[in-house]
Amino acid sequence: MLHELHTAMKTNHTYQSEFRQAESKLAVVEKQRSKLKEQIPAEKLAKSRKFRLIEKELDKRKRKYTEARLKATRARNEYLLCMEAGNASLHKYYVDDLSDMLDCMDYGLHQSLARAVLAR
Repeated sequence: MLHELHTAMKTNHTYQSEFRQAESKLAVVEKQRSKLKEQIPAEKLAKSRKFRLIEKELDKRKRKYTEARLKATRARNEYLLCMEAGNASLHKYYVDDLSDMLDCMDYGLHQSLARAVLAR
């Protein structure tokens, strides 16, 4: 269970970093677009080749941003589920299983000592 948790954590970190990169790239393209809107008059804006290229790049970056956000959200949810399962597993081990094992070991220790005393 802990191995799955570690794998989910690494995946979550990877997708979160991809999401942050996509977000920053989208912000750069939006900034370029707004700067270009300020430089070119409104009537020439639709005919501008540079503006059309920026619009195409903006659409591409928005798609990548939404895909990265979706992946990051899924990875986060998977990580949270694995963390909950790991916590439940550890809780079960320490609350239920460990006390049973100690009882069994304790019982076995008394039996061994009794046999040792009888063997003398």
